[in-house]
Amino acid sequence: MKKLIVLLLALAMVGAVFAADAPKAVATFGAYLDSYGDFMDGLGPTLYSETYYNYSSGGVGFSATVTGGEDIFKQVRNYSVSYQVLPELKVLAGRLRETGGARLTSYIDGNGFSTRIANVQNGMMGQVSYQGVGLAVFSKLDTLTNTNVGLSYTAKGVAKLVGGYLGTSSEIWVGADIQAVKGVVARVGFRNTPTKNYIYATAGSSALVKNLDLGLDADIVLATGAFNYGAQVKAQYALTDKYSAGVKVWYDNGDAWYGNNGLAAKAYGVINFAQGDMVVGVKYNAATSTFSIPFDFEVWF
Repeated sequence: MKKLIVLLLALAMVGAVFAADAPKAVATFGAYLDSYGDFMDGLGPTLYSETYYNYSSGGVGFSATVTGGEDIFKQVRNYSVSYQVLPELKVLAGRLRETGGARLTSYIDGNGFSTRIANVQNGMMGQVSYQGVGLAVFSKLDTLTNTNVGLSYTAKGVAKLVGGYLGTSSEIWVGADIQAVKGVVARVGFRNTPTKNYIYATAGSSALVKNLDLGLDADIVLATGAFNYGAQVKAQYALTDKYSAGVKVWYDNGDAWYGNNGLAAKAYGVINFAQGDMVVGVKYNAATSTFSIPFDFEVWF
């Protein structure tokens, strides 16, 4: 989720400049650094990084994301050149990682289904938006079967309906982002792949109880001869603007979503600062009857 915040801040900077009387060329840079590990398990500390580069001038844009670990500038994950042909039409080309306005994400973890219309693929995309309807078409420019299509419709204050067909992986998916309940976010989705079907739901609220952030993620994986599922709940209370305390409990029976193969729980504390946070907790894994001390240190700008 923090990575999304960094990107939105960068885009907001671009939008603020273009709101001035005379449009100017704008270049922005942002970064997300995450050092994490788990004492007692011998995991980490591990560094993950993303740096963002954006340029826009007269409707023409360029963006790139570079990822790495200790070598922060290790590789270019994705890049695009774009042109805003009309207010309702945008075209992009490059190594794309685009949602096209149609993607379900998790309230707790921020990842959600792998349903990007272009998921780090070379090709070209067209995005059309008009009165709440969005259409995105991605092509790898080789065969018609390697075309991905995403569609969204927003009924303001009610729900956003999304769906897509990914020809590059022969998948169909649909979902809804429900907006009708004030103070509550809820998303549901179904994804069909050649080998498995997925049902996904997430919900959360920061408004039902003052200073209390609640969340739920759940998924079911249907495959031949297997029925796998997982769920995670979170409750985090803001003690002050700077300090929070929370607990997460999750369970799964072997699905790929949580990868814990059983019950686990974590109590943790959070220290928030201007452009980042630090999380330290105590985790218990029921499958191995072991305790550990996970930590996560994030910085973004």
